[in-house]
Amino acid sequence: YKKGTDSVGQECSEDSFYPIENLKLKTFRGNRFVISDFVIDKSNIKARDGLEATGLFSRIGQAGLGQTSIIIDGVTLQNFDVKGNGCTYAGALVGLIDSGCTDAQISGVLVMKGTDSSDKSSVTGAKNCGGIIGYSNVNGTGSSDGLKLTNCTVAGTLVGINGTSTAENAGGLIGLLGGRYADIRNSYASGMTSDGIYSREESKCNIRATGYAGGLIGYIYSPSEWSEGKYHSVMDSFSTCSVAGNEGGGGLVGSDMNTTTDYKRCYSAGPVVKVKSSGGFYGGFAGIIDATTLDDCSYNKNVYTSADDMKGAGQGGDAKIAEKTTKEMEVSGECKTQVYDSTLTGTYPYRPVNTTGIVL
Repeated sequence: YKKGTDSVGQECSEDSFYPIENLKLKTFRGNRFVISDFVIDKSNIKARDGLEATGLFSRIGQAGLGQTSIIIDGVTLQNFDVKGNGCTYAGALVGLIDSGCTDAQISGVLVMKGTDSSDKSSVTGAKNCGGIIGYSNVNGTGSSDGLKLTNCTVAGTLVGINGTSTAENAGGLIGLLGGRYADIRNSYASGMTSDGIYSREESKCNIRATGYAGGLIGYIYSPSEWSEGKYHSVMDSFSTCSVAGNEGGGGLVGSDMNTTTDYKRCYSAGPVVKVKSSGGFYGGFAGIIDATTLDDCSYNKNVYTSADDMKGAGQGGDAKIAEKTTKEMEVSGECKTQVYDSTLTGTYPYRPVNTTGIVL
């Protein structure tokens, strides 16, 4: 594309790449390659039908084009800076997976900061920001399809923060989750600290939103907002990110008012900052959660003080979420997680519930 003259009238800042818009994308095999030092600065996106999305892929799975199945796997995005100013959806990998897709398989994707101390990866500025996906609206027809996000890692990446411009919803993996039959497994988002200590300043949190913020997922649409139930599942996944949301925040998920979402063997270890002294929904695991299945789910109580008065959930299934100490979460020996995560305490402190994080 040439700046200001491409076929869809998009404009980028100088020294910026254009996102890929391939509405008929079927397969992208990363073959374990690394894409690094990548900047996408979209100050004004004018998509074909008004939807504004940005990322390595801006938008895939548009309805009416007949492309219902998509596979993306085996790629590392390092030192990635996606600035979605003026956009509705932004993600390092993809801004929007649209409703024309009924089966999206995303696996082995790693988003991480660069090797230099000044490097960072970030997804900021848009209304809905995710470390991997801004908005997933994959409309699966049953448990065998839908969104399948497996073995994916976001390490040391800021999501939602951009000076005075902050996302309405932000999540370490996914900013906004809609559609039906999403299955998230063996994936995690790791936070950043200073010498092993989390900042409690909301502006310095890893995940920051004016609406809802979550360590893995910012906001999940409820059945009342859509005519059909969601039937999502989040299993063997965790977050060590610090989180702050104006309306609410959770260590794993900001808001999920679906009774049909299953959470199994998941935990959050980073702090949730209460932006509002009253009126917001904040929990060590979830801001709002109505799930009936919360099996072996927990949060780290040692990142809070008694004054924080933090529970597992701000509203919903608090009784089903265990509070644990850092000691109870610690493991000994080698853990298969990203090297960058060792900056949390010098060695990776929490039990890995999966085997992700192996450098691709």
